[in-house]
Formats: sequence, structure tokens, C-alpha cells
Amino acid sequence: PVVNLDKTAPTVSFGSKSPAPNSNDWNNQHKVSIPITTSDTGGSGMATVDKSSPLIFDAEGDDQTQQVTVTDVAGNQASTSYSFTLDTTVAAPTVV
Repeated sequence: PVVNLDKTAPTVSFGSKSPAPNSNDWNNQHKVSIPITTSDTGGSGMATVDKSSPLIFDAEGDDQTQQVTVTDVAGNQASTSYSFTLDTTVAAPTVV
């Protein structure tokens, strides 16, 4: 009998933010999406991805983090995090 062995964890990668942030990596949109791509080079195939693509950031805040965990059919697992800053508050003008 043929035995296939997969000891390689799957991978997760992230695409470009939409819409793109400013030069300080801040975004002032009310919703930002980041596509997820998964891969399993070990050959058993992808079994589960705990987040759907794209990741959605829609709450204001600095360094928000979402983690994505992937598992292949052989049970190998990997987790990767993505952090993002979203500022939707309009700055109040200062009168001097």
C-alpha cells in the first residue's frame, strides 16, 4: 500500500488593503478589507480556515489584530496575525 506523509504546515498570506492606507499606514474609511490566500505545499490539501476572506476591519482603533488559523487534511496547523489601524474620526479644527 502507498502511504502519503504530510508534515508541512499550510500557509496564510495577505493581499493588499482595500482601500489603501495613507503613508503612515492609517486608513480613515469605515470599512477596510484584506484578502486571505491559503496554500498547502505538503500535499494533503486544505481542511479548514477559521476566517473567511477577506478580513474586514470596520471598528476604529490603533493596532487592531485578527488571527487566521489554517489546518490541512493531515492535521498540520498554522496561525498568522494581521494588525491594522483605522481612524474614522474627523479632526476638529483648532482655533488660535
